[in-house]
Amino acid sequence: MVYEVASEISTDAFARSASHIEPSIVRPARVTAATLFRSITTPSNLRRLYHDHIEDKGAHGRDGIHPKSLATDLDVVTKLISRKVRMGSYRFTGYREVLELKGAGRAPRVLSIPTARDRIVLRALADCLTALFPQTRGVIPHQRVLEVATAVAAGTYDSYIKLDIVNFYPSIVHSQIEQELRTKIRKKEILGAVLGAVRTPTVPSGQRDRTPNERGVPQGLAISNILAELVMGKIDAAASTLDDCAYFRYVDDILILCNGTSINRVRDSIINECEDSGLKVHLTAAGEAKSSSGSILDGFSYLGYKFSGSAVTVRKRSVQNIETSIARAFTRYKNDGNLQQLQDRLNLIVTGCVYGGVSYGWLNYFRQMNDIALLKRLDVTMETMKRRHKIPATLRVKRFVRAYWSIRYPFGKDRNYIPNFDLANMAQMRRVLIIHLGEKEVAKITDDELPATFKRIMRKVIIDLEKDIGHIS
Repeated sequence: MVYEVASEISTDAFARSASHIEPSIVRPARVTAATLFRSITTPSNLRRLYHDHIEDKGAHGRDGIHPKSLATDLDVVTKLISRKVRMGSYRFTGYREVLELKGAGRAPRVLSIPTARDRIVLRALADCLTALFPQTRGVIPHQRVLEVATAVAAGTYDSYIKLDIVNFYPSIVHSQIEQELRTKIRKKEILGAVLGAVRTPTVPSGQRDRTPNERGVPQGLAISNILAELVMGKIDAAASTLDDCAYFRYVDDILILCNGTSINRVRDSIINECEDSGLKVHLTAAGEAKSSSGSILDGFSYLGYKFSGSAVTVRKRSVQNIETSIARAFTRYKNDGNLQQLQDRLNLIVTGCVYGGVSYGWLNYFRQMNDIALLKRLDVTMETMKRRHKIPATLRVKRFVRAYWSIRYPFGKDRNYIPNFDLANMAQMRRVLIIHLGEKEVAKITDDELPATFKRIMRKVIIDLEKDIGHIS
């Protein structure tokens, strides 16, 4: 048995919604890549992409131009982009390097930040590629976890194999990308734009552009995960031919369930396929190594979860993350003494939220666990912290157990327990902003300015909630 595989479109934590394409762009399957590309790169569609995906993003590229600054000359900019991309003469500016820490003893992840103009082009290319290669749209991690839990519970297999690719994104071979693209794309302008984007160097602050990137896919671009999925699709196809195993993949984290007698054969087959694509797999070992194998009864971790027989829980490091976040909120209260803000912060840590149609937060991510005892312990931890910091009894903090059932049964009696900020009114927006900016600053914000400010702060809120989850690989 082989389970269908896919991955996310966006980076890390949970997958975000796939990019939206104007209805006018969607055509029957027989439409050519060239026709689709022309529809997506019209100035009007480029302006829509800017407003939908780029205008409110805070990060700037190496040119120092904030995305909002493009709004004043957007018509001119999008016409120029459209003309150059269609002619095949568009050139990307070197990406700004940002290092994302992954914890003690681990090398940081290198993120590539494009300029606002380049983001428009990359967003258009992403829409084009996902329309041509729908298999790259992917699933969210907890859906993959549900599939794994179902397969484990079925009891068909007694063993597991975990494989993790060494330095995945920087190792992707450009010729492999081009080979996959050419299965549906012939137009040289499209191929040139995509390959030009991956060959553009990522440059540390204060340095000039380096020589072109000869290998790897820069992380942080709208097309990064799409291209990674194309390359991994070849490995997925090979796995589908293997007998007597269940295969799962999320980005470069591969999990295979099989019987003990098949471990060596199945593992070697997948490793060989990876090596044929120019990718190296971490050496396998026992226990919690990046690549490992063993008995399902002994337990294994995958995507931040811990599987032990029928029990599905959260790995220790991820539990520590949420406990640290709770402790940090009480420390802030010790410094500012604002009880209402403490309550709001703790409630958001417990429940997470819905924003932009996507669920965020520690418990939203780990919704597939069935370890209720863990959630009860977290509720006890919360009460212990309240007593330790001598918090007044008037503090009303939501509970992990109740939030869990609300997430699992969204149409039940607790369906409003998880805040949905897409439905927030002006008063609710102000209350959220007060948590992060303080009452004095929020009082200065006019009603006209409120939605944009709220959107900006929600980006920071989401980043904080994602930190609670930590790195899942």
